[in-house]
Amino acid sequence: MHHGQFKLVHDLDKIINTEFQRPISIDGLNEVERYIEIKADEQESEALALRFSVLSISKFNADVWLSLDHDHYVYARIKFSADVLQSCVFTLEPILTSITDGFELNFLSDEQMDTYHLKDYTLEFDRNIEPPGIITDRTIDLGAVISEYLCLTIDPYPRIKGMDLENINSSDSDSGQTVSSPFAALKQWRGKT
Repeated sequence: MHHGQFKLVHDLDKIINTEFQRPISIDGLNEVERYIEIKADEQESEALALRFSVLSISKFNADVWLSLDHDHYVYARIKFSADVLQSCVFTLEPILTSITDGFELNFLSDEQMDTYHLKDYTLEFDRNIEPPGIITDRTIDLGAVISEYLCLTIDPYPRIKGMDLENINSSDSDSGQTVSSPFAALKQWRGKT
């Protein structure tokens, strides 16, 4: 792992508390991209799995390239991956999904953020990317940002391949068995009114 002139910031009281923190000082950043490798440990992965309501998260890591733009905001290119174990919404069987994704993000100081809001989200960047993150006391928390993007990539309704509500209804009606899913119960209840 290459930290260059970066240093981990240990004063975590000034950082929003999350399950996965990687506060990085922006001191020493310049126009040349710096690479940072980030990996979640077992305890962090367990805490994130609990937060995201999944069975488990493993192999959660990210490659990050940081640079300081000429307008003094921090530009980040981030690629991340994780293995996420969830339960199928129909059968409750475990489903392992390997996620790989990436995003770009600017980080702004409090003063830059005020300008950003005053201009009604029209602050012009060199790149057309996501709304900005915040630099707090010359520090950015890459762990918090990356875990938020991981959450956005997790399927909220995971299901085994080929399994959907239509398939469940047709297979149960063919066998003549009563469906014991919540959807079937709702359908039966609606039929009684």
